[in-house]
Amino acid sequence: MKVAVVGGGPTAFGALARLVALKQAGQALDIHVYTSGQADQEDQIDAAYQPRYSDQDVNAILRVARTAGGGGIVPPRIFHRQALQDHVGHGLKTNIKISDTFGGIGNYWSSSIFPAHAFTDPVAAVLGELDTHYRFIAGRIPVAGTTRGELDHFFDTGSVNHPPIDVAAGLAKLQCRRDNADDSGMDLAIGINRFALNTHAGERNGCIQCGDCLYGCPRDALFRAARPIAEFANNGQCRITFEKVYRVKSRHQQVRLTTRRGDSDYDKVFLCAGALGTIELLGRSYESPQKPVYLYDNLLWYFPVFSLWPRRMRFRDRVFAFAELAGGIFNHADQTYNHLLISTLPDAVMDKMLSRNRLSR
Repeated sequence: MKVAVVGGGPTAFGALARLVALKQAGQALDIHVYTSGQADQEDQIDAAYQPRYSDQDVNAILRVARTAGGGGIVPPRIFHRQALQDHVGHGLKTNIKISDTFGGIGNYWSSSIFPAHAFTDPVAAVLGELDTHYRFIAGRIPVAGTTRGELDHFFDTGSVNHPPIDVAAGLAKLQCRRDNADDSGMDLAIGINRFALNTHAGERNGCIQCGDCLYGCPRDALFRAARPIAEFANNGQCRITFEKVYRVKSRHQQVRLTTRRGDSDYDKVFLCAGALGTIELLGRSYESPQKPVYLYDNLLWYFPVFSLWPRRMRFRDRVFAFAELAGGIFNHADQTYNHLLISTLPDAVMDKMLSRNRLSR
């Protein structure tokens, strides 16, 4: 069977990992991956590796970010010291964001791992259906966290395979677990966040909590889907075509993909280009909708606030620039789950911005 996976982010990796497992189990699968980027991007990233960024590196990144972002005070998404290109609108909804650079905007797993059990699976409408999928993925990516902690109420403990990050003493005091809190019918749990992150600081790609993740991790410690996808290709499990897919159409019991170079037919195609990328692809393939498409996603953006002139933006060592704590609230009345992310960073940045010119401690 000839199969194609369209996309280069975490969703594409998840689909590809399942397909490779089936192939290794004996199924005859010819797997092709279509993704943005370029064939030598892993070599470029490896060559750009640094133990951490210097102040000069950070200032250089900020200068590039300000230039690419049109001079605004919030930088665009940074990928290994390169500001991702400006996203362009498509169709009737002019602010749909499309990226052609380095695997799109979803190359990272957004750092945080979401719950695996004890809440309603919106697809299967039962409790606990996701834990087997989490275990499958956890066997292939790093999952940092702690077990026998507060988040065990919502998270599958079998998925943790890396130590947790360090948490400031002030935040640590917020950890709690309350079932039926204040007779509200809601369960509350707040604990150390779980990340798709290598936390073994002694390893080459291990996180040292230097705070540089605001500018693009110099150590490549956060899980980045493009890396294992490239490893699958190097091991002969799939083939990668670094081209954008512009149309997908059903044709004679097969699916035809169209790129700049031409058409290719497949028995089955997995559209894993992310919410924005998949909507854009379907819009190109079946004409843009007559009414605006409204997209809702749970992407969380953390960014530094800085002045109009490049300055040092160093934070104290042992700071992780994403939410150190995660929490969950489960309402038994309507079986809904709400996810919380808690971090000291926004307050710290604002405090420094208001009180002094140099962000450093």
